[in-house]
Amino acid sequence: FDPVDRANTAKLFGEFFTRIHAELLYPLKANLVDSEDHRPDPAVIELPAANFIYRGRAVAVKALKMAATEVTIAEFASFINDKLGRGDYQVEKELRQVVDTAGNLVCHFDAHHPGDMLNYEKGIFTAVPNRQYYPMTHVSWHAAVSYADYVGGRLPTETEWVRAAGFWDDSLHIYASNSNDYDRLVQQINFDGSTDPNDQKRYPQTLPAGFLTANGNGMHEMSGNVWEWCSDWFNSRTYRNLAKDETHVDPQGPETGTMRTFKGGSWGAGLDVTKVSYRVALAPELALADLGFRVVWDE
Repeated sequence: FDPVDRANTAKLFGEFFTRIHAELLYPLKANLVDSEDHRPDPAVIELPAANFIYRGRAVAVKALKMAATEVTIAEFASFINDKLGRGDYQVEKELRQVVDTAGNLVCHFDAHHPGDMLNYEKGIFTAVPNRQYYPMTHVSWHAAVSYADYVGGRLPTETEWVRAAGFWDDSLHIYASNSNDYDRLVQQINFDGSTDPNDQKRYPQTLPAGFLTANGNGMHEMSGNVWEWCSDWFNSRTYRNLAKDETHVDPQGPETGTMRTFKGGSWGAGLDVTKVSYRVALAPELALADLGFRVVWDE
């Protein structure tokens, strides 16, 4: 292949993969929860500096502020509309996606089936009724970075994400939950197999942001619900390559790479991958039906 053909083939394969992920791997689990009854608290949590052991290495994370919930569909729709008005983004209506001026994916209109995230009418995006407070998914890493910058923040590093998800009182919790007991976890984490304690039905694919009990840091749904982008390039040996006899202050991950890290597990994944230590990656120009993000701000 020449470079152009190779790039086009990679793009088509990536789009095919994300659609298979959305439509075939994870069938609908139940009816949607009414998001109007679950407007998220737009809290920004102040997290003090912390030292801890992560993946066998001593790390230190400076004080920062982090959104208690993932960015919602309504919030992201407002962002897209502003970017469209500035000429930074454009709509490919037939493909049901938004791209930047270079043709790179920003987001898809829908995650699981047509019309379940964004409506586009008369040049304006709005959240689908009853979906405005759900986490925005099917967003590329580049678009998540752009949104975070738009609101004066950034994406968290992997160690910052871990600090918020699993560390308080100097102890690492296996899950970003106030319990490690399975009977409680099925009610506190939205994973493949969890159930609503009120009616014992399985949760729908995604729950509204802030629906489940916050962890000890005041952060909602860091385990389960939707995966979350981090800023780091991914390398399976990132932490093994760090020296054992020193404390690493605010690790930023590898300097280069081909994939970006994301964390937390989702409604379509098993309980084990919602553990705080679990890490996976995806090419930054791609997006998944169960992958969103949240924002951090420096002190």
